[in-house]
Amino acid sequence: MTYNYKDVMLAKTDTELYAIVTGSADDYQTAAFEAAKEEFAKRNFSPKQIKLIEKDLARQQRLDEAKTLDVHDSGQQILEKIFPGIINAVTPVTSPEDENDKRTWKIAKGIFKWASIGIIVLYVILELIFSN
Repeated sequence: MTYNYKDVMLAKTDTELYAIVTGSADDYQTAAFEAAKEEFAKRNFSPKQIKLIEKDLARQQRLDEAKTLDVHDSGQQILEKIFPGIINAVTPVTSPEDENDKRTWKIAKGIFKWASIGIIVLYVILELIFSN
């Protein structure tokens, strides 16, 4: 019985296909890897599309990492895993490139701003209540 990898690769999302093609060929059977490369070539992505696919893959990898918190992680690493948008908005490494990123950054900055204000107000109220 032969397995039809072409149908399997046809059903893959662009991001899944990109991950296979750019990953290690040793992780897949030769026929599966060749079918992935063939399907990737058929989709004929532009450089801009590939960049968006790479960003999507990076987001998915961050989400996967966030699911596994390590007890040896530093506080900042834990915060980055729990709140990736807020940490990126506060300490951006690169500027947002597409409208989706810009919207996400704007939301994250707003959340951070209002959460900070809320914490300060709460501190002041508690200080007033318990200072006597």
